Amino acid sequence: MTTDEGWRPPTPEEARRWGVAETKRRAARETIDEERSILLPSHRFPDEYAPPDPEIPGGRGARSGAIRGLLGRSCSGWGRKPTNEEFHAAIRTRFPTPRQQAVANVLITEASINEIFLAYLQGAFTWRQLVRAMHRRDFCAPALVHLVNRKARCDR
Repeated sequence: MTTDEGWRPPTPEEARRWGVAETKRRAARETIDEERSILLPSHRFPDEYAPPDPEIPGGRGARSGAIRGLLGRSCSGWGRKPTNEEFHAAIRTRFPTPRQQAVANVLITEASINEIFLAYLQGAFTWRQLVRAMHRRDFCAPALVHLVNRKARCDR
């Protein structure tokens, strides 16, 4: 793609070949990531809430602003919308009802990585509580599994 005069744009055929090769490379990488995305057992994760931080806005615990926004956005079509308190109970229970499982699944399936971190920092759940809820699902996004596994304790 270079000449004696310097860089030149790729020909349409070169661009097409590069696009095909890049698509194959990315697909192979994502397949490997999905195969390696095994969520660690919940006992490997800390069961402590994030310490209060005045720099983090939006309420703490059952009053988490991140959870309120997530539930308001993701559950707008529900007949009876879940409340922050309902989420708070759902993420903590060991044996959830079907509705509690659905409420906890909103965080796992709908929230961005940033929203999950903010909700954790606001004291909405512990990493162990989140992992227990994730284990009750058949599938979790590989990116979320990788993120959460990084929070596991090495000594357990």
